[in-house]
Amino acid sequence: MKYRTLITTTLLCGLTLWAAPAAAQEEDAAAVMEAWQKAGIPGTPHKHLAGLVGNWDAETKSWMDPSGEPTVTPAKMKFEMKMDGRFLMETVHSEFGGQQFVGHGVYGYNNVTGKVQATWIDNMSSGIYSYEGSMNEAGDEIVLMGKLMDPVTKEWVKTRSVMKLSADKLHYTSYETRGGEERKMMEITATRAST
Repeated sequence: MKYRTLITTTLLCGLTLWAAPAAAQEEDAAAVMEAWQKAGIPGTPHKHLAGLVGNWDAETKSWMDPSGEPTVTPAKMKFEMKMDGRFLMETVHSEFGGQQFVGHGVYGYNNVTGKVQATWIDNMSSGIYSYEGSMNEAGDEIVLMGKLMDPVTKEWVKTRSVMKLSADKLHYTSYETRGGEERKMMEITATRAST
């Protein structure tokens, strides 16, 4: 009888020890799933990005020589929200050096890091450029930091971009740092196109 009780007790203890980690794993899995779901919910910063949705008429100024006159070209910009309001996609049509220029940007706010992230590709380069930065609380200014490799020197160049947003105006300024000195590379002034 004592022997049977000992075996039963041992089995129950073993089952309890086996079930406890399984229950903890289920709780951990639920917590992990909840964290991932929360990380993917669009919030206020995404609504600020969505304010740019639509068509825009723009003027682009770019400087090859910071002491010289800029090259000025007109541009058309279109912004669309993708992935159920999580990402803002930008399409730009312009010209550069007498050639057609097409570029695509993607902007998002990462709920986990609390940072704005962006990428850029265009038909005049083979690189995918990535940026990370911040959005102010009002949602009307985004500052993005990045880097690009100079194709001539093969050295990394730091970049900084500042976007100022409003309901019908967009002002974008891009800077690069060379030799410890920051200089303006490009400036875009855009107005929402009339519907």
